[in-house]
Amino acid sequence: MSYPTPYPPPAASPYAPPYAPPHPAAPGAAGRGGGGGLIALGLLLLAQLAIELGVLAWDFSQAGPDYALTALGFSFTAYVQAPVGFFGFDTAFCVALAVLIVGAFNRARWTRPAAVVLLGANAYAAGALLISQGGDGFAEPVSHLVLNLTVLATLVLALAVAVLVGATRGPATTQPSWTAQPYPVPQGYQAPQAYPVPQQYQVPQPYPEPQDQHPYPGPPSAAPPATPPATPPKTPSASPPAPAAPPAPPSVPPKL
Repeated sequence: MSYPTPYPPPAASPYAPPYAPPHPAAPGAAGRGGGGGLIALGLLLLAQLAIELGVLAWDFSQAGPDYALTALGFSFTAYVQAPVGFFGFDTAFCVALAVLIVGAFNRARWTRPAAVVLLGANAYAAGALLISQGGDGFAEPVSHLVLNLTVLATLVLALAVAVLVGATRGPATTQPSWTAQPYPVPQGYQAPQAYPVPQQYQVPQPYPEPQDQHPYPGPPSAAPPATPPATPPKTPSASPPAPAAPPAPPSVPPKL
């Protein structure tokens, strides 16, 4: 079974703890925890279950196998004349005790309030039984004395469970599914550094062109003609050129 892993959140500050993806908790770990005194609670519940089974064994010894229907609450044909008996309520009570014992030894926190409620209800019924007897035949015969002592033991166990649960009640110490790293302690406030200001702006130089050849060659030259073109004939002028003018005479005659 795969579990989705979320992306790490962006770091909001330089002192943010390192990101650790959460790990899924084991099934059933949510109901477990520190729950102090759970082992002692399980032992007290075991003692209560032993008392109930002892009363059932005594009833079977008196009425035989036919007492099974009476113990389950389906029939009352097999009835034992005693101040204490095992009936349908006691069967359901023993099943609930077995569930609580398993939960207590597995360190389930919900067993503490459940045990207080269950044994408290049973103690109320046991106290009402003692009050209804009024002390008549409490110790006669000896078998009745033993059965009445189991009622007193039920009252003591219910009180012990209530005191134990109240004394060991505390905050849950469930192991977290992931361990968070502590924040590092800052040494001191450091002012943010300003961006460096350039001293002088420099115009970027163009990319130098190679000296050997032009980066972009021109179009190819046209091929020379196969035969040179003929020279056109010179046409004579319409009138002959005018003769040159004679030189002008000197303005002063030459001396003899």
